[in-house]
Amino acid sequence: LYSVDFIDSDLGWTVGSYGTILKTTNGGTYWVLKESGTTKSLLCVSFAEANNGTAVGSYGTIIRTTSGGESWVLQNSGTTKHLRSVSFLDINTGTAVGDSGIIIRTTNGGETWTLQLSETINHLYGVSFIDENNGITVGKFGTILRTTNGGQSWTQQVSNRANDLYGIHFINENIATEVGINVILRTTDGGANWIYQSSSGANNTYRNVSFSDINNGLVVSEGWKIIRTTNGGTTWTSQIIGQTSLYGVSFVSQNSAVVVGDYGM
Repeated sequence: LYSVDFIDSDLGWTVGSYGTILKTTNGGTYWVLKESGTTKSLLCVSFAEANNGTAVGSYGTIIRTTSGGESWVLQNSGTTKHLRSVSFLDINTGTAVGDSGIIIRTTNGGETWTLQLSETINHLYGVSFIDENNGITVGKFGTILRTTNGGQSWTQQVSNRANDLYGIHFINENIATEVGINVILRTTDGGANWIYQSSSGANNTYRNVSFSDINNGLVVSEGWKIIRTTNGGTTWTSQIIGQTSLYGVSFVSQNSAVVVGDYGM
């Protein structure tokens, strides 16, 4: 399972390999398998509200639901490149990113997707929008791109790191946190500057990050670890050490979070 998205403490979805989609309506106590209509790996899922959601994956796969995940319809992405991340703000406006720097955007719920100029050939692994204009995408070799005009143009930002970056959470117009191989970075000025944060140990491939508010955040890793901050990343502490690589996290509130990973965990 690669990605998880909750819109409140009860209702959430997770996606993974072989077109897997699971839905919960009781905070994850029980998960129900849903038919996705594809056997391609689904790498990210994003719901704008209870009924409308989009998942993206390998070979340009995009599927959409308007029934809260009960049924899914394939959409034409216009690409066969792997799509690694997707961010929807409302039922109409969304952005997906993936291999070789591809960025595509829709303003009509995915009926059509338009290619945007990213000015990079590096793989892009994560994308997050805070409103229809302001978004950040991150990727290979420390790539960070930001848009302030809904993706009409993307500007390279300086990370001062060559580490691959996998996850990004845009908390508000100025504050965002991104994670990758042995690195956690945070900006408080919209990405003009990125500050390295202590990450509670080395040799960790941090896969994703989610904040419930400006201070409380979770990061998951392939190194069997969940780390948490309660002060905006000034300090991080280990929460769980297990035996499974973790890929997705949704921090719904200060007390409610769901993490997913290998072997259906």
